[in-house]
Amino acid sequence: MAPKICVALPIKDSNLKKNLSLIQEASNESADLIELRLDYIGDFTKITSKLISTLIRNSKVPIISTFRHHFEGGNLSTTNSQHFEIISNIIEAKPSYIDLEMGHNEEFFQKVLPSILDNNIDLIFSHHNFTNTPSIQEINSIINSFEQKLNNIDLINNKIFSKFIFKLIFTATSFEDNLKTFVLCKRMKSQKKNVIIFCMGQLGIISRLLSAKISGLFTYGSITDETAPGQLHIQNMRRFYKLIK
Repeated sequence: MAPKICVALPIKDSNLKKNLSLIQEASNESADLIELRLDYIGDFTKITSKLISTLIRNSKVPIISTFRHHFEGGNLSTTNSQHFEIISNIIEAKPSYIDLEMGHNEEFFQKVLPSILDNNIDLIFSHHNFTNTPSIQEINSIINSFEQKLNNIDLINNKIFSKFIFKLIFTATSFEDNLKTFVLCKRMKSQKKNVIIFCMGQLGIISRLLSAKISGLFTYGSITDETAPGQLHIQNMRRFYKLIK
């Protein structure tokens, strides 16, 4: 069975007609999920719950709402209070998923997690490295540190934890970096964790394509502008999966 593909859409302004056309195009390309990259909007005040909820209502597939923080490659720099306001607007719109960076401090998670869970929004906790792929030991340390952060939040129990998705994205500087992601995918899957792990860049294309076959979740593609180095058009990905079927 071919992996599911999430099409990442850069939402560059609040023009509904243009954005709905993008969502329709992604649906026409048989996207399994759609990620709205809201940090591509030049003015953060335009990221309203009304805009997001309208886009969600007009999608035939689940929506991941992401406002990527500038400390992990986001396109819009905001203050902490502005960032919190945007995340609150996303929560109010009730997407299927929300993507939050692991690098936020514990106080941030204490603020936002209760309302996210109350609204039955599934959580993707992400970590991005745009420079290289650390050793497996270093990556395990990143995961363990973040899990400790979650353990300090009272409302999280084993049932809630089991639904979380951990997204760890690195940059390949060698073919061997891809093998690290495969090892981690297999190991974390054996631990009953939901994971998305692959490498960005041209050298990371093989893990972008194949890691989801190991983890059983999904990978990311594009239909227009790529939102990450090495992102592939969804139709090229579909052709590849058909060839190795």
